[in-house]
Amino acid sequence: LTAAGVGDTELHALVKLAAFAQGEIHLGLGVSAPTGKTDLKMRPMMGNPAALMDYGMQLGSGTWDFKPSLTYTGAAGKIGWGAQVSGTVRLQDKNDSGYALGDVVQSTAWTSYAFSDSISVSLRGLYTDQDSIKGGYTDTHVRISPADYSSNYGGQFADVGVGLNGSFKTGTLAGTRWGIEWLQPVSDKAEGYQLQRKGSLVFNWAVHL
Repeated sequence: LTAAGVGDTELHALVKLAAFAQGEIHLGLGVSAPTGKTDLKMRPMMGNPAALMDYGMQLGSGTWDFKPSLTYTGAAGKIGWGAQVSGTVRLQDKNDSGYALGDVVQSTAWTSYAFSDSISVSLRGLYTDQDSIKGGYTDTHVRISPADYSSNYGGQFADVGVGLNGSFKTGTLAGTRWGIEWLQPVSDKAEGYQLQRKGSLVFNWAVHL
């Protein structure tokens, strides 16, 4: 069972609010447009009509969302640090499928150590508070597992991440940055019945033009 396609489209702006001798504060303002599908269906089975996939398998929120953030970053010598508070606010009561994902508040703090100008390690903590889904599918939806119930989404979650980050200063890859992070759950307080979360490995690659 797979879900593939285009997700929601996001547009963000970052504004510097203040600068200090060893740090800066930035305000982030973002909006998410509902370009991802929220009505993906499973294949018909045993003569039954195709039913909607569970909420977690859909590709987008289906609503216009506001995504603000406030970030502080600082550095002294080889040591860097920072903290961020961000959120996702659903601007509509429901999407075309009859529901709205819960609002999200995230806070994270990190520190890093640079071995050189091109490579560093990082350690961070992440806390997420997400509301339950509001409403539910209005089309045919067969409830055969906990993920098919809108009440089994959201909660409070804490994670610890360990990362390795680098950049290329010369050569054909000059101006590019990369990062890899292992994110390990340390505390779950899930709403309803949910699968236990496992650790995840995240890789990112950025090109500065």
